[in-house]
Amino acid sequence: MDQRGKHQKRPEKLSNDTLEKIKNHIATFKERGNHYSMKDSQKLYLPEELNVTKMFQTFKDLHPTCVVLYESYRAILNTNFNISFGYPRTDTCSACDEHLPKTKCLENQQVKSETDESKQVTSDEMKKLSILQKIHLAKAFYMNKKKI
Repeated sequence: MDQRGKHQKRPEKLSNDTLEKIKNHIATFKERGNHYSMKDSQKLYLPEELNVTKMFQTFKDLHPTCVVLYESYRAILNTNFNISFGYPRTDTCSACDEHLPKTKCLENQQVKSETDESKQVTSDEMKKLSILQKIHLAKAFYMNKKKI
């Protein structure tokens, strides 16, 4: 009988302690709540600024003595957690979809503007848009509360 791979000496296997550290680290990231979906999904959504590489780097910063490869961290993340980054595509409304490109456009204009006056104008427009977005989100929050 072939006994290849049946031995218990696995020098590259992660210890249970390291595995628990990785799982606890991933669990510390704050998920984003659903905006419009009323049904509770099993999938967790993390902010779009975050990605697996950044999560792995913070883990390495917190636990410099743990020897873990990126591929191992990523495999644990994918097999033990149901995580995505950004907003769920079904969880946005038309008003939110309008605000996002306008905000990005104004940010680009502010970076490109050369005079203080034009920077002030774009800054004021960004403030107005931010206030409108906050009002919209507050209305959506209370509308969802009424539905429950």
